[in-house]
Amino acid sequence: MLEKRVYAVFYIRRLLDLNLWRHNRVSLSIGGQPNGPQNLKISVLQYTLKFQQTIRYISEIDLVEPCCGSFLGGTIITIVGKGFTANTSLLSVTIGAQSCGLINTTADLIKCQTPSFPSSNSDEENITVPLVVSIINPAIGMIISNVSNSKDFIFTYHRNFTPNVSNLSWIIENGSLWFYLSGYNLSNSVIFFENTLNQDKYEISYVELQKNSFKIPLRGFGPGKYQIKVWDEEMGFASIPLENQTVELIPRVSSIIPREGPLCGGIILTICGYFYKITNSSVFVTLSRGYICPILSANGSIIQCTLKTHSNSNISVALDVDATIVIHGVPSLCTGNCTFHLVPELSPVINEILPRLEGAFPILYVLGQRLGGKIHILVDSSLECIVTSWNATMVKCQLKETIPIGNHTVIFPFAADGLACLSSKPFHFIIEPQITKLYPVDFGLNGGGCLTIEGSGLQGLTSTLVFIGSFHRCLVTTANYTMVQCILPPLTGTMRVIIQVDDYNTTGGIIRFSTLYTPMVHSLLERHPGFKIVVSGIMAVEKLHITVEHYNCTNITGNTSVVQCDLPDLPAGIYEVMCLDGDRGWATSNITFHVPLIVTSLKNNIDRIDNRSLHISGTGFSPGNTSVIICGSPCQISSHLATPKDLYCSDWMLNSSWSFLCDMTLESGARCHENRNTVIKCDVTVQVGTIRVTESLAYLHVCHRACDAFSLPNSTANIVNITGLFIRYEVL
Repeated sequence: MLEKRVYAVFYIRRLLDLNLWRHNRVSLSIGGQPNGPQNLKISVLQYTLKFQQTIRYISEIDLVEPCCGSFLGGTIITIVGKGFTANTSLLSVTIGAQSCGLINTTADLIKCQTPSFPSSNSDEENITVPLVVSIINPAIGMIISNVSNSKDFIFTYHRNFTPNVSNLSWIIENGSLWFYLSGYNLSNSVIFFENTLNQDKYEISYVELQKNSFKIPLRGFGPGKYQIKVWDEEMGFASIPLENQTVELIPRVSSIIPREGPLCGGIILTICGYFYKITNSSVFVTLSRGYICPILSANGSIIQCTLKTHSNSNISVALDVDATIVIHGVPSLCTGNCTFHLVPELSPVINEILPRLEGAFPILYVLGQRLGGKIHILVDSSLECIVTSWNATMVKCQLKETIPIGNHTVIFPFAADGLACLSSKPFHFIIEPQITKLYPVDFGLNGGGCLTIEGSGLQGLTSTLVFIGSFHRCLVTTANYTMVQCILPPLTGTMRVIIQVDDYNTTGGIIRFSTLYTPMVHSLLERHPGFKIVVSGIMAVEKLHITVEHYNCTNITGNTSVVQCDLPDLPAGIYEVMCLDGDRGWATSNITFHVPLIVTSLKNNIDRIDNRSLHISGTGFSPGNTSVIICGSPCQISSHLATPKDLYCSDWMLNSSWSFLCDMTLESGARCHENRNTVIKCDVTVQVGTIRVTESLAYLHVCHRACDAFSLPNSTANIVNITGLFIRYEVL
């Protein structure tokens, strides 16, 4: 860790890099310092050693090569010496008054590329300028010292060291640039092409160009003007005649496919030619006469776009439209056929749309002129209508999805987003609800019948309502595009059915309500275990629903005269019997069903025997609505065990006002508070709602459990023997 705490402070308190340290020696690197004496001191942690040394730093140039270079700059010169640095931010090289671009630096070598001479058009054979290497302080961004012997070195701009292009020519053919140049000092040169507009760059050596027979493929070039530079690594940039310093690549259009089409547009144009390196975002097509053509795809030789028009075209007059490709702002040249012909003979006309509803899926009839099976029909911009038949004047198509009632639009794109020639834009058609069938048509007077309505367009976006007559609502239970079902209210007479889907009303047929079609329940034949009733006027047993008040009767069987079903165990009470025919509605019924409250047995009805609960069996119990009273005191019912046939109660205690009875005995002269064989016989009352049943003297309360009072039940006979005084408890 100590090595990270040792610093050498040199010149203006600058920290130096330690190469090696030991307990008695420190090795460090010093580079890029001003010439002259410098003070050196060393610190360890926060302590400065009692050491101070003055050293002399020397940076100097030994050699510069080459001595001479091109007037146009670009010469790579190498400066050999000592006291330099690998940190390019600490060095500066100037040739004349201009900076020499640093390429690489070390402690003893500098490489840089010369700038062009400010007046490259000078007629002088050579011009010599000073070469200066300077040390920079990056903290302040200023030169603090020049290399000691910089004044002894120069660099010469020389005509003989300036490569020259005396002749340059080029042509474009078959996707290649045929590029010819001649001059002197070009054998080791590299040719650069630079497009400043889109930053495209390309380079090729003169040797490689010769190997390729002076042919350069253009697949890597985008359109536009390219600056040409010829550079030799030893001498620098070559002089090129001003008129030959640029190459311009212009997009070319050779043909348009197809040659003609409809005046309203909508078709895909394929434009062929040579367009160099392009992307969809860098190219667009300009057309005359107000037409546009958004790009679908583009490559170096083919561009596809969709022909459109912003305005309603006059489809009776032919037009010629010229196409121009613009890539990165460079317009194309036409080298062949660049005109598209718009003719009435290819322009389809849509005159009328006739909608027809057949079940869930609408059918459209498109009427017009010059129609065909390739026509593309979209409803509401996204739902495709599949063409099923066609001729020149009519196209029939069908939707594969339902559409809501109301207004809808139709467009006819031949390709992409184009529109066909419509007589009126936009085109609308209306879908309204239609009723084709009602069933059944005869109902009873009590309501509850299920009316089924069939048709099309019966489901709306917001609501579907059914009215019987002008204002009687039929409660909708099912609604889809082709069917609605609803439950009828009690009505009489003959009435018309009206369906309201969203804001559209449609009137259907009529239905009848009469006594003749009203179901009836006449009598109750039997009860538990079979519940059987006599009926009339029902349509089918399969659609019959029988309830005893809110209890459902299940497993309904029988015929149109007598039906039977299974009832659950019911609490005691009197219940109305109701019958619903799923088609005709509620039956007229005055029949009631009586369920009695019956206690059939009591078990564990002697207390003080193992603290067991009193078990009451019977029928008509109502869990949660049943109470048990023993000797006038309540017995707590175990609700989790209660059923309509069984009750369990416990925690019963004799009322304290009657506890004196336990002090009575048959023995004369007996002392108080002695155990006595006294038993109180109690009534047990079970009550469900307002209905009660009392089992007289059904419970025995043993006042004191004496060994001789009773014996436990025999394991086989289940008999309890009790002796003592029996007292009957009775409330008058």
